[in-house]
Amino acid sequence: MRGAVLRRTTAVFVAGAGAFGTLGAAQAMPLEVQRALTTTGMNEQTTSYENAVGGAVAERFAPFSAATSGEPRNTRVWWQNDLRHLDFSGTSVYGTSGSILVGVDLLASEDAAIGFFGGYSETDSDSDVLGLYGQFEAQSFGGGFYAGYRLAPGVAVDAFVAYTYTDTDYIQGRQTGSGDSDRLTAGVGLSAAYMLGGITFAPRASVSITQDWHEGYSDQFGTPIGSNDSTLFRGYLGGRAGTTFDLGGTGMDGWLAAGVEFTADDAGAVSRVDDGASGRFGLGLSVPLGAARFSLEANTSGIGANDYVDFGGTMTLSYAFN
Repeated sequence: MRGAVLRRTTAVFVAGAGAFGTLGAAQAMPLEVQRALTTTGMNEQTTSYENAVGGAVAERFAPFSAATSGEPRNTRVWWQNDLRHLDFSGTSVYGTSGSILVGVDLLASEDAAIGFFGGYSETDSDSDVLGLYGQFEAQSFGGGFYAGYRLAPGVAVDAFVAYTYTDTDYIQGRQTGSGDSDRLTAGVGLSAAYMLGGITFAPRASVSITQDWHEGYSDQFGTPIGSNDSTLFRGYLGGRAGTTFDLGGTGMDGWLAAGVEFTADDAGAVSRVDDGASGRFGLGLSVPLGAARFSLEANTSGIGANDYVDFGGTMTLSYAFN
């Protein structure tokens, strides 16, 4: 599961020919690199939102664990933490990314819930090619709302909308600059859960769109860097399959996750998000803690993509009460 909610993206890149493909002249490079790293941040951010909202709604209305089923709770709070390693294909750029999202939702009726979420994330990556060094940082703040509805037993639909304000700073050799952007993300998903032969299957499908508007700015030498807009479309089709097992008297859920992610943006050749399909795989474990539940999944995405692959894990803690 790859948020617009308190987010920080830091990427360090090399300002050298070929580092991100066709980057153009030196003065144009900040805009091109900004565009490339912006689409990467949009993809990671949107994935986090989709996973968090989809997981929260599914836990209410289409739970993977039979232990979660039962009398519905009026209020549910959750926390999601992602930690990832980013590997940009064909370049020396690599880094780490971390994010924290928190949310709360309320039961509006027997089959509907509404909620809101917010969070913080940070990504740090670096590169050094031919002795040239650069740094790109973006710190974002925002929040969003979501809703879920049970269509049938074990089937639920979710939707969210989120806004992010982003302040970006970059260094390219001795050149520095700073600019602001606004980002709007919206998505909808469908989750289900059913048991067959002692195995629980939880398929999921989702689609989303993210729009980023970046204002123009000038570097410390007065060189103008033009405004820039980026649009990202995302889709996901996949799910989990697993079972409940006993460990020391505690019933735990284990699963394997697999799916296909579809992405497309308008950043052209400088984009670090592949236009097309890529694979996502994971291995997870969930443990009940009274009215709370703790889950941990190791996962990787971008498999088969030409731009970048990430490896990492997702931790989730939820608590339900009346």
